[in-house]
Amino acid sequence: MRKLRNLIGLPVICHRRKIGRLVQAELSPDLKRMEGVWVDCGLRGTRYIPAEQLSMIGERAVLSDSRGRRRKCNVHSMLRRAVSTDGARLGAIVGAEVDELSFLVSSLELTRGFWDDLRGGRSRVEHYNAQAGGAEIIVLDSTQAMEKEEDP
Repeated sequence: MRKLRNLIGLPVICHRRKIGRLVQAELSPDLKRMEGVWVDCGLRGTRYIPAEQLSMIGERAVLSDSRGRRRKCNVHSMLRRAVSTDGARLGAIVGAEVDELSFLVSSLELTRGFWDDLRGGRSRVEHYNAQAGGAEIIVLDSTQAMEKEEDP
């Protein structure tokens, strides 16, 4: 699993040539899968490569079957409010983990604030419900969200 924030800056390789660096990954509206990536190609502009045309996300590079199409980068924030099923605020969603081959989101990253992050780290949320266009993510198992994330 790879965190989305760790993908930024990775070189994107197409047919054994570097075409640019990854600047942003786009998730589906329900936050269940990665739909594509934006690549900064220098003078050739920002290009969008859909997930269907990506081979895999490696440790040092992203492999693609296509150079993508010129498209303006959509600026949208991952930041959304996380609430439990009874409406209690749990924190904010600030990131996600994606499988390298299937591009499915395995978990979301939950923060409760700066000081709580320093004290105990961020939490992982695996069971959630996100609505398209909604500003809130409903965490289905709030006890699981209270468990701390363990970084290897």
